[in-house]
Amino acid sequence: MKRIASLIITAVITAVTAINATGPDAKFLTETHDFGAFDEDDGLVKCRFAYVNTGDEPLVIVASRATCGCTSSAYTKTPVEPGDTGYVEVTYNPTGRPGRFSKKVYVDFNSDTPRHTLIIKGVVIGAGNTLRGRYPVDAGALKLRQDNILMGEIKNGKSKSVFFEVYNATPDSITPEWTRVPRGVQINTNVPKVGPGEQLTYTLFFVPQPDMYGIYTDSLSLRATPDDESVNISMIAIVDEDFSRLTPGQLRDAPAIELGESTLDFGDIDRNGGPVTRNFTFRNAGNSTMLIRRVYTTDPGITVTTTADKLKKGKEAIVTVTVDPLSVPTEILNGRISLIVNDPRNATTIVRAVGTIR
Repeated sequence: MKRIASLIITAVITAVTAINATGPDAKFLTETHDFGAFDEDDGLVKCRFAYVNTGDEPLVIVASRATCGCTSSAYTKTPVEPGDTGYVEVTYNPTGRPGRFSKKVYVDFNSDTPRHTLIIKGVVIGAGNTLRGRYPVDAGALKLRQDNILMGEIKNGKSKSVFFEVYNATPDSITPEWTRVPRGVQINTNVPKVGPGEQLTYTLFFVPQPDMYGIYTDSLSLRATPDDESVNISMIAIVDEDFSRLTPGQLRDAPAIELGESTLDFGDIDRNGGPVTRNFTFRNAGNSTMLIRRVYTTDPGITVTTTADKLKKGKEAIVTVTVDPLSVPTEILNGRISLIVNDPRNATTIVRAVGTIR
């Protein structure tokens, strides 16, 4: 019996010794540091993360590695005895990096829990030179990446989205306001308020309306605060008809545009002689009704009208083109009149208006 008790005591002592013999172990006082908002011109920012060796053997940092070249670290090189403290100093370089940041530093020890992750974060308020390069459009408290929205090509009835970036160059939070939003445009953002030194990306959704075909242009307005003037942002899209669902039979019986002439020659035009008018015709050479989606030009000094908005099989329409020579910016007239119809083979047809302004 005494022998069994002795064995039990020996086992307990051995277990306690094994529990207490923890080896080296690191305990950071904090593993996250927030620099808050600061100016890029302030230069490098630094912070220290202190740690304690809570083990019973010397603690050594084996490696310290940042996840980005903008972040570096220095640390205690000598072994830290049990109960003593060491540090990891982390430096962040904000040059050329406006906006919010969050960076990690991995610290490896010679312990049973070898890796610890330190996090630094903050917001850099960009310097003037940096902002002019990244956000060249000045909109008061806001800086914009660009003052236009290019939607590219889109099928009528479909939707398309683009991103639009803004930057708050002030030390205060602001809530930008969009006004004069065109038909078919929706603007979404998860965070409508922009913090100091932060970037906000808006998502703009565009669904062309039934009367939108060809080159579609419009503009939106954005202002940083109610006291700021609005900045106009142009928007452009090319809207095409979607013929992808037509059956072979519908394609065979589709309308077909046929031009009387592809060039309208105005000859010599007296700049001070007043507006000059010419006409051209086109007809529906197909088997079903032609819908005239749009007849237009984007050239200054030229206006167009047409006599019909749809044509039955074999019928024709007249397009009247008027040139105001005082509004033509050069001496050479070289305008483009676009005819958009529901002809799946020739949805857009171009007629040129040419001449010389004297």
